[in-house]
Amino acid sequence: MGVNTEMDRSKYPLVSVVVPTYNQARYLEACLDSIMFQDYPNLEIIVVADPSKDNTFKLLDAYKKKLKQDKVLYVAGYNEENSQIIRKEELRYPQSGRKLVIIKNKNRLGHSESYNLGFKIAQGEFCTYVASDDILLPNMISTLADVLINEDVDLVYSDMFIN
Repeated sequence: MGVNTEMDRSKYPLVSVVVPTYNQARYLEACLDSIMFQDYPNLEIIVVADPSKDNTFKLLDAYKKKLKQDKVLYVAGYNEENSQIIRKEELRYPQSGRKLVIIKNKNRLGHSESYNLGFKIAQGEFCTYVASDDILLPNMISTLADVLINEDVDLVYSDMFIN
């Protein structure tokens, strides 16, 4: 179920992913990237950040800008006639099928209250959460959503892979 910009997203219910964070700037960008690059095409990512001693708020501000600006350059082909490598530049992050909501708490709520706040504003038909120091396998959301969409179940969960 890879992300395809031509894909009809109406066939894929919105999945909200709540990410509470406190003093996790060291891991947060990798966590968010692992959610951004999921192969599921319709995601809402809700980061609920408590005021931290590290640079979490600054990191979130920079991350939000990167979503619209960061580009990648890659080899798209080779022209044998003139022995030229054909390069292509594109925006790094998916520009559709992703919504990032950042909530910066003025006071420390703690993880439980942060989860509750995130779920309260979530708009997805399905909701899950991710600890801000975790990294998801690229097909986690699509695997879980597939069961919810196609089976008569109320709840799914994923196992852990600890290396």
